[in-house]
Amino acid sequence: VLQMIASQIAYCASLGADVEFVALDATRSESAFLASAMTAAKNAGATYFSLCDSEGVMTPVEFTAFLEEFTCNNPEIAVYPIDVATSDELSMACANSIAALCGKAGGVKTTLLGNYAVRLDALVRTVALRGNDLSLSMTVDSTGVRRAVSSMPWLNGSKRESAATAVEAKQEDNEILLSRGMSISQISEVISHLGYVLT
Repeated sequence: VLQMIASQIAYCASLGADVEFVALDATRSESAFLASAMTAAKNAGATYFSLCDSEGVMTPVEFTAFLEEFTCNNPEIAVYPIDVATSDELSMACANSIAALCGKAGGVKTTLLGNYAVRLDALVRTVALRGNDLSLSMTVDSTGVRRAVSSMPWLNGSKRESAATAVEAKQEDNEILLSRGMSISQISEVISHLGYVLT
């Protein structure tokens, strides 16, 4: 495995790419093997690293201790940015990610859908509400992120709504009402009703 890591990383680095080594299921790995894998990746040319709690079974205290122990025991790797990815299996991905950012993590991997990592909207909302208390800041429009993320299920086809729209409800009055709570499918129907064709 260590030889495979080294050869794959070296090949990617030879193409002139910035190479990241992602250690899936790092929190359940033997610490000596994890350190060997990360060192092999570093020596082969990786300059970015990620440690993942793929099962999502750690608490924020445990996850912070895991990162602290790894960075203290592996200073030659800790000089590089080490991101984290926390699964939401126990609904603690956001708490674990915030704890990691307040500790040794260089960044957090997020997701728009699913529970492989912390959801982007949850992380952004948490930092927007509690960032000052935690010495965390961001330059992201939290309202825009929440709106975009709420549209993702519709855009990827996993949630097509067929509820009655404002067009149907108010057609007799020749009045169309739009609200911020409307889904994209409802807004699309309103646009079609007005005679516009969207590509």
